[in-house]
Amino acid sequence: MASYSDDFNRANNTDNLGSDWTTDLGELNILNNQAVGVSGANDSCIGRYTVSSMDSANYYSQVTVDYSSEAGGATARATSNPYYYAQLWDNEWSTHKLIKQTSGGYTELDSWSDAGESNPATVKVECDGSTINGYIAGTLRNTATDTDLTAAGAPGLYLAWENCATLDNWSAADLAAGSASASPSASPSASPSASPSISPSASPSASISASPSASLSASPSCPAGCGGCPEYIDANFSGLSGTCQVDCVSYNTTYQLTRQGSNCVWQYVNGNLTISITCEEPYWVLEINNNGSTCGKWTAPMASFPNCPPTISI
Repeated sequence: MASYSDDFNRANNTDNLGSDWTTDLGELNILNNQAVGVSGANDSCIGRYTVSSMDSANYYSQVTVDYSSEAGGATARATSNPYYYAQLWDNEWSTHKLIKQTSGGYTELDSWSDAGESNPATVKVECDGSTINGYIAGTLRNTATDTDLTAAGAPGLYLAWENCATLDNWSAADLAAGSASASPSASPSASPSASPSISPSASPSASISASPSASLSASPSCPAGCGGCPEYIDANFSGLSGTCQVDCVSYNTTYQLTRQGSNCVWQYVNGNLTISITCEEPYWVLEINNNGSTCGKWTAPMASFPNCPPTISI
């Protein structure tokens, strides 16, 4: 199995990352033994490790991200177009994002509100067949099934905008046949995280975590009729104040979502604005929709709340 690494511990380079790397978008340089994006170069800076190839399309790519304002992360199955899968730690939006770039454009495959990990942290994207996983600080935060990029391509780096984050200690390695390189957490985090992460405002106390691993796929199906669940559920977005993550709701406001008949659906509707909580096994899903477009979406594993969705405080 192939494995590669780069700690960027070499002389400052204002041209590129060195001969082992190809920059496909923007500029990536070496500064103080770290990889950095260049001011004014492009909206994003993307590079591939091209001196050697991975043995298969199933591998991980990871890097330590030290951010200040924007997003940084690792890419996999990347090509010169550039097309790629990437796991990002996005400080501006206070989210962990699993994304892809293809001929069809940019797509956010999965997103979850920041769990308050310490900065810097290791950000990893892992491709295993059609399963694409994203890890932050060793914990599974995002997952998706996608078949748009199946060739091995190359592992690499991603920086959003310029002078916004530094990257260090990059590595990539093939996965063992038929298995992921690291076992995803079998359960969500054991305690609520700091704001602005999504956390329940009432018992049970387990935090809303990222998409669960495959081992949680056997969690209970959506409760039949959601018997015993409340008529109303509150959603509060005060923790997003001062960010641009959601522009279509009022901050410091609690929205009361009303249960729709006997279904496992709660909604708040006012003009073009719809806030909903629904059951999409194995998750409870909170979504904000404005004028037909989704402008915020979060998931909570049903394993944490097997009977009723939680009251949400973001």
